[in-house]
Amino acid sequence: MFQYLAAAGILPSSTHNYTSAEIQSALRRARGVNATLECDKTGALYEIEYTFNVKGSVADGVFVPAEPVGEGIGCPATGIRYLPKDLTTASKVNDTEHCS
Repeated sequence: MFQYLAAAGILPSSTHNYTSAEIQSALRRARGVNATLECDKTGALYEIEYTFNVKGSVADGVFVPAEPVGEGIGCPATGIRYLPKDLTTASKVNDTEHCS
């Protein structure tokens, strides 16, 4: 999905915000269906979900893109923040967790 957004000129930024319509348009262009967007309390995008219908079994069926049922959570129509990842604050498993 990062590539779909980047192809439409939607890039992570600390200073630029996007509209829901801009993001949905880019995702729809790439997949042919809308996605479900989820944002935190500050309007920062943190999850994009696609919906599929399965023809056959999950193990060997065909996954067909479908329109989502319902709305996402917390994303405003305008002012969606698509922030760059801050790798300086990411925890490192080897540094913070120990197996017993």
